[in-house]
Amino acid sequence: MTPDFISWHSYSNDVRHLVDQAGVAREMLDKRGLTHVEKLGLTPNGILGDFDSLGYVPEGSTVFPVEKDDTDAMLAVRKGLELG
Repeated sequence: MTPDFISWHSYSNDVRHLVDQAGVAREMLDKRGLTHVEKLGLTPNGILGDFDSLGYVPEGSTVFPVEKDDTDAMLAVRKGLELG
């Protein structure tokens, strides 16, 4: 079964810990997220972004310009919210 959404949780009262986790998650997703997903043997339901750090555009992707108002991660969040 392929997960529709990968989430991470923190059970800490230390806000700095949450910021660190968010930074790691964002770097992983923004800077080669598809590569990590493929290494895990997962097939994403959709692929979107500008693909500037990937070096190629995967088949079936929704492509955005490199110069945009949102990060690729925020584009994914917006798409998730749109899909419900």
